[in-house]
Amino acid sequence: MRRYKLSILVVLLLSLISGSVAYSGQPIPAPEQGKALVIFMRPSNFGGMIKSSVFDITSGKDEIIGILSAKKKLAYSVSPGKHLFMVIGENAGFMMADLEASKTYYGLVQVKMGAWKARFSLVPIRKDELDSKEFLKWNKKTKLIENTEKSRVWASKHAPSIEDKRIKYMAKWNKKSAAEKAERTLQKDDGR
Repeated sequence: MRRYKLSILVVLLLSLISGSVAYSGQPIPAPEQGKALVIFMRPSNFGGMIKSSVFDITSGKDEIIGILSAKKKLAYSVSPGKHLFMVIGENAGFMMADLEASKTYYGLVQVKMGAWKARFSLVPIRKDELDSKEFLKWNKKTKLIENTEKSRVWASKHAPSIEDKRIKYMAKWNKKSAAEKAERTLQKDDGR
């Protein structure tokens, strides 16, 4: 038993030294030095055939973070500070973030039925939710993927449509109250 406990301690120490944390056997990278890490998760199988495209639109450009299908998650390394993220489906949904360096944050891609295809929204996962059974289940059943050249090519090819959705739904976002926007904002203390 003592040897077993020692083995577990060694594995945990090696995980910390290597700069990554393992969740259900899959390493989540630690934030790069001077950066924050945002994990976008889509644990639901609902609307599984429709993919959701996630963007960082902070600079006013639609910078693709990646394309998520059901049961997947993306890790996005970004400079600390204020950011605005967008998810595209039949609509466009937004989430603001105020990020601190060396912390990892989580955002949930929610799926709803649309008129023609799935509608998506981004929801911040609060720090007090990170140890919940529901979050641990989401984290376990989602597979970490990376942004690919194929995603970047797709975003470039569909840039006019993406831009149209951003403009149309940004007008609706801008009409939201400060309280409504705060509900859709990752705060500095939501990170770990």
